[in-house]
Amino acid sequence: MVSMKQTRLGDERSRALALLAERPDGCTRAVLLARGFSLALLNQLVRAGLATSLLDRDERREKTIETVRVKITEAGRPALRRPGVSSWNFVGHGGGHNL
Repeated sequence: MVSMKQTRLGDERSRALALLAERPDGCTRAVLLARGFSLALLNQLVRAGLATSLLDRDERREKTIETVRVKITEAGRPALRRPGVSSWNFVGHGGGHNL
């Protein structure tokens, strides 16, 4: 039996992966958070190997601007096509770091 929470997480996961799949360069964490995705969900995607997170550093004048960019992985693309399949029980290392 699938709980309401699992269904909502599955929907949110699919929505996040779809957004990342549309953008070859991924999205910044700030954009994903602004679109309503939780930090916990983004961390789950990374830990499950469905997405990666990379820290970008841009040095301008005397300031360094750091942004975290999230990208879908090759493993994330099939998960997007199978929204009913849950990979939350997979404990893997998706590369990158926790957000």
